[in-house]
Amino acid sequence: MDGGPLNGGLGASIIVTTYNQLPYTKMCLESIAAFVPAGYELVVVDNASADGTREYLKGLAAADPGMKVIFNRRNRGFPAAANQGLRAASKDVLVLLNNDMVVSRNWMENLLNCLAEAGAGMVGPMCNFISGAQRIPTTYKDMGEMHAFAEAFNRPDPSKWRRATRLGGGSLAISRKLVEAVGYFDERFTPGNYEDDDYSLRAVAAGFKLFIAGDTFVHHFGNTTLRRDGDKAYENLLERNGRLLTAKWHTDDCGVAYFRSALADAVPPGGSRALDLCCKAGALGLELKNRGLSEVVGVETGRRLAMVATHSLDRVFLASPERVRLPYPEGYFDRVVVAGAFERAHDPWRLLRSVAGWLAPGGYLVTMVPNVSHVSVLANLLGGRWDYGLGGVLQPPHLRFFTMSTFVRGLREAGFQMVSARGLGGELNETTLDFLRDLEAVARKYGLAPGNLPMEGQALELLVVAKRT
Repeated sequence: MDGGPLNGGLGASIIVTTYNQLPYTKMCLESIAAFVPAGYELVVVDNASADGTREYLKGLAAADPGMKVIFNRRNRGFPAAANQGLRAASKDVLVLLNNDMVVSRNWMENLLNCLAEAGAGMVGPMCNFISGAQRIPTTYKDMGEMHAFAEAFNRPDPSKWRRATRLGGGSLAISRKLVEAVGYFDERFTPGNYEDDDYSLRAVAAGFKLFIAGDTFVHHFGNTTLRRDGDKAYENLLERNGRLLTAKWHTDDCGVAYFRSALADAVPPGGSRALDLCCKAGALGLELKNRGLSEVVGVETGRRLAMVATHSLDRVFLASPERVRLPYPEGYFDRVVVAGAFERAHDPWRLLRSVAGWLAPGGYLVTMVPNVSHVSVLANLLGGRWDYGLGGVLQPPHLRFFTMSTFVRGLREAGFQMVSARGLGGELNETTLDFLRDLEAVARKYGLAPGNLPMEGQALELLVVAKRT
């Protein structure tokens, strides 16, 4: 499976890693053969499969001398196997593809177009099963409907390309220049998870642009390998690798490469200049620029993350939100977005007043804060516990805690008018809701005016939009 160049001279090597799951592997490789034009190189790295996958791959390789197959004697995990494939590949573009993914018409052409024409170092498609901004909802019920959906979706449209700070590793088109500059996946994340976050951050830090090809769709069955040992084992792996990522990037948040879509969606349209406090790697600020803001300034306390953010935002200040001195006139910004600052502030109310000063009259503050009225906190208090440090609302970096009413009052005292406020968090079962209703009834009996515990008790976080008066 080797031939001439694709898309203006960009030849592509497609690298697939396998570990059992033969039916998925067959669908993946058959879709490549059906929907990728001639001129690509296929490299398959097998992690000691024992379900007939090795025999299947040997048969394919015997029929196609141009195909490269690497057989590992043990399961080396995804990062190491992907690195083997990257080193064995010979083309200008290196395309990683999970073996439980199925491609469709125009998939390869669109990815390569975006890589070349957008000046990108790495490009990823949209997908039905992926974390982050690449995920889209789908309604198809079988592979026939999927291919029909994908064919309609995969119509070349550069207006749908947008920059990102993080791309999922299941399907990636990577320029050889990026690999030569950044290196390979960090194998400490073996067997997998968060190696793509880390690689994305490294690529952005090295000055490469990442793009989501919004005109390209790939189907992903999802977690066919890593979840095989049960959800608990998978959760333990996520927790372990999340700790590895935070230690490597000197942060306490394993989601630094992402932006919170709820926060981005809550930012009112209009305006031209935004300030992103606690900007992390710049993902939220970059998304705001994708949505039309012309200037986004970030403030970040972590040196490594601030360095990454400088490649996406217009300017980044290395400082805490409480101590930063911004060289802009009062009222310079139309929007201020805050996630992770108020709960870590020694004086959150003073920080709110500072935010009011940075905002133009009529400008908007959009923020998220943890909700100390969450049922987990209430239940622990009734049991005589304050389990600080176990995650959720009571995380070690949190110095201050808020309920909806106290935060809204602080906003008004700082010169803000409430626009909207709602809770974010998981749904509770009926027994837990009954617990909250009973608590509210007891509070009302003794004149404590609890507010609305059945609603507020479900919220892990409060999403608030306020306008400077």
